[in-house]
Amino acid sequence: MHNEKYNLYIPEKDYTNDLSNLYTKNLSDLANPSVVKSIDQEENYRISKFFTDLKLFAFMQSGLNKEKVSITNVVDYTPFIQLLELGEKDLLNTLNTAGNKFLDNFFTLFQNQNSKYNPNKRLFKDYLANIDYENPARIKDVLNPTQERNLEESVQEDIEEDVNEDIVPSNRLGLSITARPNMFTYNDNGAQTGYYENLVNSNQDVVFIHNSTIKELQEDYTVNFGGQSRFVALADDMSIDIPTGQDAQNDGMANTPYTYESIKELYERRINEIKKVNESQVVIAFPESGFGKNLPQELFVYLSKRLFEEFGYLNPGSTQYDVVEELVAQTQGISDSEILGILELQEDPFKC
Repeated sequence: MHNEKYNLYIPEKDYTNDLSNLYTKNLSDLANPSVVKSIDQEENYRISKFFTDLKLFAFMQSGLNKEKVSITNVVDYTPFIQLLELGEKDLLNTLNTAGNKFLDNFFTLFQNQNSKYNPNKRLFKDYLANIDYENPARIKDVLNPTQERNLEESVQEDIEEDVNEDIVPSNRLGLSITARPNMFTYNDNGAQTGYYENLVNSNQDVVFIHNSTIKELQEDYTVNFGGQSRFVALADDMSIDIPTGQDAQNDGMANTPYTYESIKELYERRINEIKKVNESQVVIAFPESGFGKNLPQELFVYLSKRLFEEFGYLNPGSTQYDVVEELVAQTQGISDSEILGILELQEDPFKC
């Protein structure tokens, strides 16, 4: 029982000013030890302390969002504001002296804590965890630091769908854990010079799964188109390629002389190779950017379905196809839309 976690909310849909004021007064009285809630002094203090702390817990539970579990509209903001003021000076100093590093770390934590693989996703989020903003010189760079970008590019990247928002912190540099043991992901979107070298050197016991082309495979990688194919040069015996292009990684198998069936057989061989590695307790890592987004639908759906069946890896963009969406729904047991239907709400009450 002590390990269970619950949300607190007020089952009231029709707030008025008078009703809100009444709730505020009631919560204030419950937090006031001079207002007797119990003739037992210790119990009276315990109740008062709980409702005093509730003024902060309310913001930890839902932030400033207005949703089913939000009670911030009826609690006293003063303790919350006082808490923010304690760190305001240090935070502003960090933004002025190490702003990029701070924001890179903040963004990484935001992704991690909102990941579908985070078991505490619906609870309190700490976006400053492990960021020593009181000492900006101690803030470490993320593996792939953000360089200056124009606003239009930044916004476009932020709104692109990332089906695999499966990022939970790990103590492995550049890798994020998933729900499965010995299975990680890496994010090489916008990878800069040295990214793959740093990633491999920091994780020498990891087998990296990556995109490649049939042309590279045919020529035994004497030609190398860069990007994820760098894994072959850097860690030939610790990488497994999945060809998703014919002559370039983004050509979608255009002009390939091979039949779809022969390409599917190639995918099966690669999948079996990955399974053998994973079953031997060797750590593997998949790209968060996905596989074969430009492949013909038949090949893309086939590869996506098989990767999910065998490894629980959700290929970005694949849930637009019914066969993959149904497969994912079977795993989840109940869909988000069904949950909303049960709650009879127009929006997700746990959305933060």
